[in-house]
Amino acid sequence: MTAAWQPRSLRVRLTASFVLLGGLLVTVAALGASALVARAVWLPLDAALTEEAADLALVLREEIRESRRGATLDHGAHDAVEQIAGERDLGKGKFVVIVDAAGKPLATHGRIPDGVLRTVVAGDPATRAYFLTEGEHAYRVVRHPDEDGTWVVVGVRADRQRHGVLRARWALGAGATALLIVLGAIAWRITSRATAEIDGIAAELEALEAESLHRRVSRRDTSEVDRLAVALNRLLERLDRAVSHLRRFTADAAHELRTPLAALRARLETALASDAGADAQRDGVIDALEQTERLSILAEDLLTLSAVEASDDVVTGEEVDLSSVAREVCDFLEPVAEEQGRALVLTTEPDVTVPGSARLLKRVLVNVLDNAFRHTRAGGGITVDVARAGGMVTVRVSDDGPGFDASDPERVFRRFGHRSTRHSGAGLGLAICQEIVRKHHGRLEVHSSPHGGTTVTFALPARQPAA
Repeated sequence: MTAAWQPRSLRVRLTASFVLLGGLLVTVAALGASALVARAVWLPLDAALTEEAADLALVLREEIRESRRGATLDHGAHDAVEQIAGERDLGKGKFVVIVDAAGKPLATHGRIPDGVLRTVVAGDPATRAYFLTEGEHAYRVVRHPDEDGTWVVVGVRADRQRHGVLRARWALGAGATALLIVLGAIAWRITSRATAEIDGIAAELEALEAESLHRRVSRRDTSEVDRLAVALNRLLERLDRAVSHLRRFTADAAHELRTPLAALRARLETALASDAGADAQRDGVIDALEQTERLSILAEDLLTLSAVEASDDVVTGEEVDLSSVAREVCDFLEPVAEEQGRALVLTTEPDVTVPGSARLLKRVLVNVLDNAFRHTRAGGGITVDVARAGGMVTVRVSDDGPGFDASDPERVFRRFGHRSTRHSGAGLGLAICQEIVRKHHGRLEVHSSPHGGTTVTFALPARQPAA
């Protein structure tokens, strides 16, 4: 079964909803006003007719009881009926009829419309006043029961009142229709303004391209639409960052992978074309394997850096003990340090827990120590110190290597900006460290001197104690 058709236009939907709700309220108000008008017209007439019927029933009560024993109404009773029926203060066409419990008329005066006698006994006993039409004339009829079952019925022609009520209803209907049209026009105007702002946002978004993601949607006057514009601007900002990260990753990969891939291909082609012996072939394979390993490290660094940059926040509910992380990394690198004759010393303090990612923070320490190992001469020393100062946990890695000119400290954090031909690093290590520390809401600093010694320090917000 298919769903009912609905218009796709927000303007049409809002206007239709407003008109339907307004129509319901206007209809209820018009019906209520019509009921009040009818009550105002009929209530005084019903009260006057009821009063006359009650007076007549009181005067004729004894005669009506005699008629129930077979007697007839005397001339005095008939005179009372004629007197009341002859009064013209309520209008023309007045009539009076006395009916017993069986529906037999005991006395009448005036012209009795058809249907009056049928409705006296057969009608609902709770209904005392009702409306009756005969031809082109309308009558208002009131019946008054006596305590012995006799009915006194008084009626009068009510053409003027009926026409007045009808005219009032037509006027109320016309006014309600006009009001509904005005409400619909107002709703269309209001929704047009709101949807015009949405159309403006859509037009601005359609004009955006990949090269213009730095542009932002202009703010709007309506608070709800302005909120949409703010949310879209945040989305555009994230999209711009993601596209920038993708472009930078693509450019870095294309730039850095081109040289080792070309070298690897040249080496393999040379090995295939060479008629040298097995030793030369083996040397070529070993060289190709080294190039492949370099490519693998470079690709992993590029992917790690891109993933960290694309992430808005890497700090989750995980708590990381930097003392355990540092001890694990130092235990892993201790055999390498012993083999190269380097002294690797670790000192830690208690309560050095930070919120963050243990995997990424371990990567920071590994990269920093890898730089220290590669830039420290054999027999040199490397120290790792983990301490807490106030609300920060600081990890400091120092070496006694040759150092470098720190006049431009940001140069060491640039991608591929601090490489040496003597080392196999890809130039991404500290760039990755800086990005990871920044995403942990910390800071990373490098202090070095061309006379020797480099210290890399990164500080992270410590875990807040439970309340």
